[in-house]
Amino acid sequence: MPVSEGGEFKGRPVPDRAAPRDAVLVVMAKAPRPGEVKTRLVPPLRPEDAAALHRCCVLDTLEKVSRLDGVDVALAYWPPDAEAEFDKLWSGEGEGRELRFPQAGRDLGERMLTCFRRVFDAGYRCAALHGTDIPLASAGELARGFERLRRDSADLVLGPTDDGGYYFIGARAVHPELFEGGGIRWGAPEVLESTRRRAEALGLRTEEIARARDLDTPEDLRALRDAFARPGFLKGKTSPHPHPAPRTREFLMNLPEEIR
Repeated sequence: MPVSEGGEFKGRPVPDRAAPRDAVLVVMAKAPRPGEVKTRLVPPLRPEDAAALHRCCVLDTLEKVSRLDGVDVALAYWPPDAEAEFDKLWSGEGEGRELRFPQAGRDLGERMLTCFRRVFDAGYRCAALHGTDIPLASAGELARGFERLRRDSADLVLGPTDDGGYYFIGARAVHPELFEGGGIRWGAPEVLESTRRRAEALGLRTEEIARARDLDTPEDLRALRDAFARPGFLKGKTSPHPHPAPRTREFLMNLPEEIR
């Protein structure tokens, strides 16, 4: 789905609502194409297996966030021509409350900024962005992030990752200075700390939810597989926020011994 020359999104319109929700979670997802996703996992995985693992992560993430109470879901997909792939992959849940649009921008920072602008322009009072490669991030933690925004105890909420980035960034308004102006190497280990410094310079009240491990490297692959294999891992699965990654867990538990 293209973006107009003026930069406007031509995504699906926000569904009509009799009683709009005030919060939205934007899932930023890449199409599961071999050779284009999880390339740092090749080897030990083959490109088609890395794409299959990414597909599991995307589906688990979308299913997880669809269970958040009082939060709409937006799917921001990449690349811009992937609309049909995601229509086939995910029909959506939540009584037609899902919004889909292509990501737009020259780098990750610009794409995140345009996502925030899109949903705040749609009328939401608080919004957050969430990646798809954080299998151990629970719906409960995401809900806590929105709670802190809604009760106005924070202007910005971050969910740190072990590699120095973040898997969740939530705000009550658009803050372009967090994403523009250079100085942040997106994907580098200092992203979280650079964002903290910029938020402090802007006078934003910043809080954080629980740290989680993302899935980028062979070390991450083995660590997450070991976490899934621990006795009692599925305890509490009948809670309001059951563990969010059944497909990813099954994929990792069935890896050949030499890859584990």
